[in-house]
This record gives sequence, C-alpha cells and structure tokens, in this order.
Amino acid sequence: MENTKENISQTLTGFVKTTILAQGVVFESSSNLAKTGVDSYSVIEIILFVERQFGVTIPDTHLIAENLNSVDAIASCVYTLLNTK
Repeated sequence: MENTKENISQTLTGFVKTTILAQGVVFESSSNLAKTGVDSYSVIEIILFVERQFGVTIPDTHLIAENLNSVDAIASCVYTLLNTK
C-alpha cells in the first residue's frame, strides 16, 4: 500500500479506534484527540506506532500541538517526513 496522506490517516484512525479509545467513542480522523479522551501517554503510544508502522522517526522539533491535535495532523506530518528522506 502506498503511503499517501489518506492511507496513513486511515491506518492511524484504525489504530486509535481499536487500541486507544474506549469502545463506542465517536471518532474520525479530523477529531480533536484531546477532546476524545486521548491523553499524553496515548499520544506517545501513537507516535511509537507511527515509528514502527512507517519506519519514520518524528523529531522533537515536530512534536508540537499543531502536529498532534488530530490523526489528520499526525498523518500530514508523517507524510511530509516520509517524502523528505
């Protein structure tokens, strides 16, 4: 599967829904993570998943609220990092 923003976002959304969130929580890739109950420990879990799944390390300079507030934002950051290797 090609690593498009959409595919990255779908993969991350599936991970968050099945691993992070309580069952029945309404969630979309554009949902604000904090407002859906995702805490800082869960964000670290998502980052570790990204690193394993996509083989990219997110540098500390990219670990800012703007890049971590939704799955779409994380997917966009990951896509950019993958395409600047």
